[in-house]
Amino acid sequence: MSQRQLLESDFPIVNEQSVSWGEGDGRHKAVRYKALVNQATGNVYSIVSQDYKLVRHEEAIEEIENAIRATPNLGGYDVTTDFYNDGGRMLREYIFQDHQILIQQGDLIKPKLQLFNSYDITWPFTII
Repeated sequence: MSQRQLLESDFPIVNEQSVSWGEGDGRHKAVRYKALVNQATGNVYSIVSQDYKLVRHEEAIEEIENAIRATPNLGGYDVTTDFYNDGGRMLREYIFQDHQILIQQGDLIKPKLQLFNSYDITWPFTII
């Protein structure tokens, strides 16, 4: 792997919080909704239904890397991780260096796995 090991502090701490509106005695709770909030900044990434299953970036990475370890013939890989929108979106790419496919003379490609995840709900949890 070519990238430095990500630390726990590299990931936003995301909490699910209740949603309400109004003031004083006129305050109402949104029963079927919750907010995904960055605990450190107070940034609200999104308002989602109570049924929404939060998949944390680090949990998604752990699942992918468990699958990669369970497939030893994939060999070595380089990895990059990019965060957008204050950690609200993450793209993690794995390029498998030990496998090259010749498309035509001088044109080699290497398999790539891309992991997309977001708290701001702009990207669904996706693996390509």
